[in-house]
Amino acid sequence: MQTDLLGFVIKVLLASAFISVGIKALGPQLLLPPTSGVVLAMVFLPSIFVAVGLVFQYRWQRR
Repeated sequence: MQTDLLGFVIKVLLASAFISVGIKALGPQLLLPPTSGVVLAMVFLPSIFVAVGLVFQYRWQRR
C-alpha cells in the first residue's frame, strides 16, 4: 500500500515538473500579452490539468 502511494506521489510530482518546464521553455515563444488574466491562466492551468487527471484516474480505478 505504501509503495502504491509513493509511486502515485512521484508521478504527480514528475507531471507537475514537466508541465512547469514546458511553460518555462515554451512561454517566451508564445506571443501573449503580459496581462494579469494570461498570467493567472498560466499559473493555475497546470494544477487544473493535474486535478482533472487525478479525478479521471480515481473514477477509472473505482470501476
